[in-house]
Amino acid sequence: MRLRARQKLAIDPHPLATMGGAEAAPSYDLTHAYHVALLADGRVAALAPIGSRFMLFGADGKGIRVWGRVGKGPGDLMAPGGLVPYNGDTLLIPDLNNQRNNLVLPEQGVIGMRPLPLSTKMYLGATAGALPDGRIVLHSAGWFGMQRDTLGRTVAFGDDRVVVRATDENDVVAFRVYRIIPDRN
Repeated sequence: MRLRARQKLAIDPHPLATMGGAEAAPSYDLTHAYHVALLADGRVAALAPIGSRFMLFGADGKGIRVWGRVGKGPGDLMAPGGLVPYNGDTLLIPDLNNQRNNLVLPEQGVIGMRPLPLSTKMYLGATAGALPDGRIVLHSAGWFGMQRDTLGRTVAFGDDRVVVRATDENDVVAFRVYRIIPDRN
């Protein structure tokens, strides 16, 4: 969908897919998943900093792969600080405690690691994104973590989709993908 300047948008009320939730396998529990990325082919990647778990879901919402563990070795995560679209389907997971950026292909796991620049080793903010030349944009404008409420909260935008985090009456977390549509009103 190509947007026009000042075009009003709406979210289609019918989700394209639901990830997690009460029906999901325990390995796809999204309770602590506070970072999410929409991939070009409709898949959704989620990262739970508590437990250092990375989850990959198909465009239909079904779990495809879970990986990750707490540690200091290759591919391990200690304090993952975001899930940043980097180059194509490559994602970047900054890890302050391991003093590195992890390059991740969702279907393979960590494919490379780069040391954090010295200037970011004392950094306590959040990752805003990546510039086209690969530089990472950091900010310290506060923590924009998800709130646990029944209304849901936006966690990621794509060109024509949005992912919303929602909880049910039992505090079970699900991510729902919705299409962004022109507002006809």
